[in-house]
Amino acid sequence: MTTKPIKQRDENRLSWLARNLYNQWLILAAFLFSVTLVIIMAVSAQRLAERTIDNAAKMVSLQYEKLHNLLNLHLSGQNRTVNLGLVLMLQDAFEQDQAMNAFYQSGRNYTVHRDKLTELIQGDPNEVKWMDQINAMAKVTGPLQNRIANMALNEQRAQGIELLTHQVVPQLNVFSEKVNDFSRDQAKDTKQLITEAKHQVDDMVHVIILFTLLIIVTSVVLAFIIGRKFLRMNQRLKQANETLEKEVEARTRKLYETKEALLQKNRILEELSITDPLTQLYNRLKMESLLETFQQEFEQNNTPFSLLLIDLDFFKSINDSFGHNQGDQVLIELSVCLKLFFNENAHLGRWGGEEFIVVMENSDLTIAEQTADAFRKLVEDHEFSIAKPLTVSIGIASIKPNEPIAEFIHRADIALYSAKHNGRNQVRTESSAEQKD
Repeated sequence: MTTKPIKQRDENRLSWLARNLYNQWLILAAFLFSVTLVIIMAVSAQRLAERTIDNAAKMVSLQYEKLHNLLNLHLSGQNRTVNLGLVLMLQDAFEQDQAMNAFYQSGRNYTVHRDKLTELIQGDPNEVKWMDQINAMAKVTGPLQNRIANMALNEQRAQGIELLTHQVVPQLNVFSEKVNDFSRDQAKDTKQLITEAKHQVDDMVHVIILFTLLIIVTSVVLAFIIGRKFLRMNQRLKQANETLEKEVEARTRKLYETKEALLQKNRILEELSITDPLTQLYNRLKMESLLETFQQEFEQNNTPFSLLLIDLDFFKSINDSFGHNQGDQVLIELSVCLKLFFNENAHLGRWGGEEFIVVMENSDLTIAEQTADAFRKLVEDHEFSIAKPLTVSIGIASIKPNEPIAEFIHRADIALYSAKHNGRNQVRTESSAEQKD
């Protein structure tokens, strides 16, 4: 009877040990399964995160390539307009030919970057719509630029400058605004793409950490390691985000600087279009525009103004005796005399050849005649660079009500003719010219 209880106790001990070992193996197996599951999820999450980052990087790279081609497209359009302006302004045939070649090369570069940009934006309706607008503008501006280039080759520079100033340059400004809009949209899309990628990775981290805690408490260390790993991923993405934002900001700043440079060049082109290259006075086109403006003010406010046509006497003999270079120097010196003598209410211009024009604001015929005679005496007493005294003849006219500009100029021209016909070195008005005749 004693042997049976002992044997039963041994069997119970063995059964307890077996169950205990079984439970321990089961716990260990469950733990290993949990750890394996966590590792599998971590690896999968890591690959998914890397794939997300890679996709984001590819998309950002695509945005960068769009911006790159957009910048080159913009620069090509600017260079084409600047070179066209040089074709119109340059007098030297060799330099004009170089500018014309650069003009056509800029057009070819524009086409290359336009086609590349068109390939990159396929699939985005807004970007395709924007590109269609740019192409529509190019279909208007391109032929107009070619027409202006042909005008330059056919010595129709004044008409070409007018078309460039009033039609091409405004179109180019609209084009610049379109480029800025596209650049801002690209920057916005890039930031949104980076933000979405960051949110995806952040959400993934949170889900993994929570699921790990729910599966097994003993995997805290492993979860901590995984968390740190994903934190590093997040830092990588944040660093990439900061780098990309800086790059987008730099590109945007470069586009802004390019726009400012274009505006500066446009201002230079506008100044060149209204300035006589030899004397740096206003050219004939600008003076005609000023006369129309003052005529409108006269009709509205009855503000008088007068016109002086000044002709350098015997200028042909200067060219014949001293050469054309010395003749140009004399014209420059006479323009300096004009600038020093007349005040800010007088607008000075070169009318053509050795003939100059002065428009005097708030001036009637008497004041204009007195001023003109004083200037005539100044020129007569001035020592020019050639060893020969020089004189000028001056014709004067004051505006009349409802008088066309052409008739106004014609009256001054008649007075100038009378001054030259009656001995030169004198001032004549239309009335004095009629009395003299």
